[in-house]
Amino acid sequence: MNNKQIALISFFIAILITVFMCFFIHTEGNYLYSKIVGESTIADDPELVQALQVAKNHGVIMGIHGWKHENYLELTPGQAKMYVEKSEEVFRKIGLQPDLFVPPYMITDFSSSESVKQAIESTGVSADLSPYMQGVVCEYTWEWKNMTSVNDPRFKIALGEIKNDRPNVIMLHAQDWNPYTKQLISSYLSSSDAKNVTIRVDDISENTPKETIEDLTKLTQYKSVKTTIFAIIPASLDVQEENPTIIGSTIKADDILGVYFTFFIITTQLPIIFFLIWRCLSGLRVEKCSKIKDDSKYPDLITAIISAYNEERSIGKCLDSLLKQDYKGKMEVIVVNDGSKDRTAEIVHQYPVKFINLEKNVGKANALNRAIKDAKGEILVFTDGDSYVEKSAVSKIVQCFMANPDVSMVAGNVRVNPSKKGMFARFLTYCQMIEYKLDQDIKRYLQGLCKQVVICPGSLTAVRRKVCEIIPYSDETIVEDADFSFTALKNQMKIIMHGILYGIISVFLYLVFIAPFFVRDKKLLLMLMPFIMTYEIMVTIVVSYIYVYYLTGRGMKIQFGSRLIHAR
Repeated sequence: MNNKQIALISFFIAILITVFMCFFIHTEGNYLYSKIVGESTIADDPELVQALQVAKNHGVIMGIHGWKHENYLELTPGQAKMYVEKSEEVFRKIGLQPDLFVPPYMITDFSSSESVKQAIESTGVSADLSPYMQGVVCEYTWEWKNMTSVNDPRFKIALGEIKNDRPNVIMLHAQDWNPYTKQLISSYLSSSDAKNVTIRVDDISENTPKETIEDLTKLTQYKSVKTTIFAIIPASLDVQEENPTIIGSTIKADDILGVYFTFFIITTQLPIIFFLIWRCLSGLRVEKCSKIKDDSKYPDLITAIISAYNEERSIGKCLDSLLKQDYKGKMEVIVVNDGSKDRTAEIVHQYPVKFINLEKNVGKANALNRAIKDAKGEILVFTDGDSYVEKSAVSKIVQCFMANPDVSMVAGNVRVNPSKKGMFARFLTYCQMIEYKLDQDIKRYLQGLCKQVVICPGSLTAVRRKVCEIIPYSDETIVEDADFSFTALKNQMKIIMHGILYGIISVFLYLVFIAPFFVRDKKLLLMLMPFIMTYEIMVTIVVSYIYVYYLTGRGMKIQFGSRLIHAR
């Protein structure tokens, strides 16, 4: 298969995976989250727990009202038993013993599902409500949670009904308890001459304020009240928020959110998955540049050019690495000293290389253009004075040129040396190492397959001489390497990479897809999570800071060599 076919196959697979991700998150997201993070329960609210314990001491019967208010008529006996056992565990955790099972969505018991009732009672919790629910069950305050005045027609109607009905069983819902519900129920209980009134309060959950529990507990003090039952939902409810309709249409608000969610998945995860799959599949068939066995096939001469500015600490190591290359052909080395004020020139004089000493700092671009004029090689290899060139780098680059006659430039594979001291400095260095590795192992690798590498790093780039005759380095930018690459691509030149680059993706995809790229760099693998959580945030803050300066027009002064650039 050629590269285009692999790309199409990768894109098709990425679409399938993205569709599966959307479906999985939509159907199993909440369940997966609860398994990983854990479910919130009433035990997480100490004040609520204390209020329930006080209620228990006042004789309130504690009932299990489902695990998350499930409809038990729709569950299998096994599911019903599992939920009750989970509820019992929460009750025991907060020091309560469940006395009763109060089925959600049902006024009395499981007359229509005896098998479910038996499964629940097999846990030791009674599901028989008949001793407590004798007579007609009456509820007068349903959906009173938004009531704001006793002048509400619902209050007046309920007040008349409760006086006429004189109920023995009153059902309440915790979410409807408010001053008006309290006034209605208290008024009836204080005036009633009955002695056997049962108060059943459903839907007590972690969202129930402790003050509501305290008020409801006080109902046990009325002489007319014989039994008070609290039907408690142990786990956090999957609250169904209101889903309003957009004015003038039938479109629901949740539908719009669903569209945004799908758009987010498509625009973020799909490209990431596509590039990763493309990278992995391409790696299975990539053709290595064949080694040159016949010395006659080497170029007549290649030139390595080093631009240096105040590089006394590293220029020696850089030159040593170049002079110890395993390349068998002829190679000359040119060092251009861009007005250094330290011992750079003194150190370079100790090596058998051609030396160009510029008295004034003219900038890297002009320094490179000056060196190019003296270069005699067919292939020019550019590197920096603070870089170290791997022993086989030059030979591999030349092999790429020989194997690809239509290629004008070859980008090197850059790695960061973790030599800095200090914990914070080393942390930033390791983060930069990860950034470079991901950048080159994925993104620039794929660009190379298309022979359109966007940025050739200044620390290691090789070009055919004809490229420099057409495109000089520009001193109008501080990113001359990127500008040089862009201009080459505009001129229809082909650029490849020997080796393999970076993308910011989600934590899950890092661990699943990216980790294999770090098998040989276990220290970097350990740094993946800190890199994701810290370094990318730092980069975002810095970039945002610079962008704000740009938007406000304040600009920023940048020291670049001997020049001070005022960027606006």
